[in-house]
Amino acid sequence: MKILFNIIIFSAAVLFPQQDSIQTKGMWLPSIGEINVLFIFAQFPDDNYDTLNSRWPKGGEPIDMKKWVDEKWSETPAQGYMTHYFNEMSFNKLKFIGKTVSVISPHSREWYLKNRKTRGFIHQEIIKQVNKQIDFVQFDNWSLLAPHKNVNKPDGIIDMIFMVWRNISGDYPADSVKIINNLLDFNNDEGDLGGNQFTVDNGKRIVKTWWGILNNQPGGSGVTVRDYLSTNALRTCIHEFAHYLLGDNSYHSGYGFWGMLDAWGKKTQVANSFERSILGWINIKSISNSTARTYKNIKLRDYVTTGDALRITIDSLKNEYFYIENHQKLSYWENNHTFGNVENGIYDIRQDSYYGGSLQLISASGRYDWAVNQQIKNPWGGGMLPVYDRVRADRKNGYTDMEYIPWDWKKKHMSPSPIHFTENKINQLPVEDVKCQGDGKDAFRMGYNEVFSPWSNPNSQDKNRDSTGIGFKLNGEAKGVYSLDVYIYTAYQAPPSKPINLETQTKNDSVLISWTENIEPDMKGGYYKIYRSEDENGLPAVFKLIKKLKAFDKNGNPTTEWIDLGVNKNRKYYYRISAVDNTGLESVPSNYQLTE
Repeated sequence: MKILFNIIIFSAAVLFPQQDSIQTKGMWLPSIGEINVLFIFAQFPDDNYDTLNSRWPKGGEPIDMKKWVDEKWSETPAQGYMTHYFNEMSFNKLKFIGKTVSVISPHSREWYLKNRKTRGFIHQEIIKQVNKQIDFVQFDNWSLLAPHKNVNKPDGIIDMIFMVWRNISGDYPADSVKIINNLLDFNNDEGDLGGNQFTVDNGKRIVKTWWGILNNQPGGSGVTVRDYLSTNALRTCIHEFAHYLLGDNSYHSGYGFWGMLDAWGKKTQVANSFERSILGWINIKSISNSTARTYKNIKLRDYVTTGDALRITIDSLKNEYFYIENHQKLSYWENNHTFGNVENGIYDIRQDSYYGGSLQLISASGRYDWAVNQQIKNPWGGGMLPVYDRVRADRKNGYTDMEYIPWDWKKKHMSPSPIHFTENKINQLPVEDVKCQGDGKDAFRMGYNEVFSPWSNPNSQDKNRDSTGIGFKLNGEAKGVYSLDVYIYTAYQAPPSKPINLETQTKNDSVLISWTENIEPDMKGGYYKIYRSEDENGLPAVFKLIKKLKAFDKNGNPTTEWIDLGVNKNRKYYYRISAVDNTGLESVPSNYQLTE
């Protein structure tokens, strides 16, 4: 990395310049304003799936149906449902209101199958049936003039209908479910209603049944959500509606973290800072990479409840950025609706192009090389899954456990896969270990991993694995508020990064300790501190400093091992090390390692 010495230090009061002109309006529906929607909770008269389920008994309505959306907007809606969700995500900028109805389809599922009628026909029948009791004029309030340009006036097109089904085929034998879904065109949850457009209100208004653009005409008056009883239908409604705000599948958030358009492996449903910023819900603090600068003591409060976040430019022409968020789980949506483990701390998300699908969580646990020595049958259905073995830390070319990881099998390159199983280091048996759900090691936090730099693990490389010259250091945390310094080509000012790859090997009355060298430029003239603790019932006692070693020997070779002669072969010991640069700044201690 080229080090620049024209350093400029800015206080926390610095103005953060906006670096690009990202559009801040919803794509097909408004992200700011009031939108009135209709929820239709539907079931077939011959649906025999879990008929007595109290959440939604056969022939009845969902027990919580009246809570799903508030008919009138307020700042205190029913907690845990759609109005509440968009109040919190948008900071009351999107006022999401509507009505709910429960309907039994005019014909049985068997009749639709026998007569080869599919989703679009079924939805048209149901919506026209509902239209006999409800005037749809209340759901026509917005005109779409062009993508990202919505005007608050009727245009004769219904804005949004949610078709939420109790069950499609779950009461059929397992080997018939996909066949039934295919015959009825309910293969997936969808961002459309299916079929051809039709009218309601005696021909005055149109229900458009496709999504996006067809024959130069924008479409989309609704979404399809299957299987209320066997899936999280609320999450799916949020996801499918978010397509109308954000765009097509290319806006899906990356794997293993959070977003309205979340991909598989979600930790929580909250909107990420990329989504909130382009929809105009937060004024994100943007930091340019045009000049070498150090931003000192930037304060970040809880991201979800305050909207605090940083966007650090990697390459504005390519729409590449780092997003920095502080999660303290103060929101209902990170407690009651958590799907995985969102630990408190600072999260780093990298954006690799304009689209949301290029977002990737950079796990603070680091990048590693992974091997696959065995496979295991997929317990969730399907074929075989790789069993990953974490081999060694690899700052540049390795993968974090939040990514799809390439693997080989019998000298053949396989499709990259997320981690579902890992190999036990002692007995080599497969262990269920769904990493995307979080292992408590993904956030940067005090005492664990405090430095993100071109030399740390993980390091601040771009999508091509080239150095960005960007970094940050956590200064402290008080009452959930983090203070951090951000480095633009000045990361050498930070303490050394956490030492990695610490290993121990016992030999009679000695222990060989090895690690991977720190590669910060200012480690020349620096040293390592080695700490030792005795084992007490499977846990380390107090760590004591037992040795200081120069970072380089007299020949200029990096120091990466040391032999501890002062041990008792009948006892077990824990070791950890820290790095100290030539200015006296010390790193966070490495993970500790137990002797065997």
